[in-house]
Amino acid sequence: AGGHMHHVGYWSDDVPSDRDSLDHLGLSLEMDGASIGRTFTYHRDRHGLRVELIDARNRQALEAWFKGARLHLSPRLPG
Repeated sequence: AGGHMHHVGYWSDDVPSDRDSLDHLGLSLEMDGASIGRTFTYHRDRHGLRVELIDARNRQALEAWFKGARLHLSPRLPG
């Protein structure tokens, strides 16, 4: 028994461009955070591996959150 890995995440300086690159490599898009005003995406490869692209502008805030701090993300996207 025990835990399992949910996904791997990568910091991205250009989520839309990297999203298109993963699509070109055959990783299907599961979720695009743009639908909720955020810049992240989830993809899945043909073996079931889930890959997250995370807006690098949020790196410092997320790393602090992983250590127990309150979460303060970069401003939402317009729209």
